[in-house]
Amino acid sequence: MSIARIYQYYRELEEIETYSGQTKELSIKRCFANLLNEYAKTKKYNLVEEVTIIGINKKPDGCIFSPEKARMGYWEAKDAKDNLEKELQNKINIGYPTFNLIIENSETLYLIQDNQTQKIDMKNAKELDKILIQFINYEIAEVKNFKEALAQFIIEVPKVVKILEKMIVEQLTTNTEFQSKRKDFFTLCQIAINPKISYHNIDEMLIQHILTEEIFLSVMGNAIFHEENNISKTLISIEKTFFVKDTKRETLNSLKNYYTSIKSWATSLITYQEKQDFLKLIYESFYKAYFITIHF
Repeated sequence: MSIARIYQYYRELEEIETYSGQTKELSIKRCFANLLNEYAKTKKYNLVEEVTIIGINKKPDGCIFSPEKARMGYWEAKDAKDNLEKELQNKINIGYPTFNLIIENSETLYLIQDNQTQKIDMKNAKELDKILIQFINYEIAEVKNFKEALAQFIIEVPKVVKILEKMIVEQLTTNTEFQSKRKDFFTLCQIAINPKISYHNIDEMLIQHILTEEIFLSVMGNAIFHEENNISKTLISIEKTFFVKDTKRETLNSLKNYYTSIKSWATSLITYQEKQDFLKLIYESFYKAYFITIHF
């Protein structure tokens, strides 16, 4: 990020003080919000203001969100005349997260990361630039774990797909219930999706359903919509014809870390819309990895 953007921030503060004589939080925090959001955009993050902190029903001035809706850090603004150290301690006492928290009053800035505190003079442009980069570059455990799990998923998923393909072939010669339900599903898909659909297409749909079902359950927390969807409902009934006892768990065991990382991340999501957005992004990353590793 350019130091020039920080000097622009200084000019904005000077203009407010010159024309209004104000250094109160409500008068000046917009300047820092604009600055912080510029830094956030370098990581494709977004600053969202007045977001409730989970568990304590408090709203800091801003929260940095990743594209996957993960909360990457919080920002709290105070008046220039406030005792910032005291205000910081008050926020900690009422339960503000300290994994990545900024509190500032346009003169002094405290950054807490993993309970370690740094203090800078905000009039020092180089120090301010350095601390904001550090704040934005912080990676929460859920994000780090997911990236590692996704890398492992890319390695393991072709092996799992081969196992599932082999299982389907075996069911075609040994499992009459599977054969009957597969045929009924084929007819359903011809009517509901495409009259030219092939058995190969529906077998691939079954495999993708098996691989993504745990993702949906991890994020949404229940299977009501999933099970009431006619296509999904039928796929579930097909998989139950050959996934008995611990067969499914054992088959997908090498992907366990991937599903666990998604579930861990999803616990921080509050609203249905947050979960929907997260689910969409996870599906996008899943299918990108799936098609790259399976078809190329």
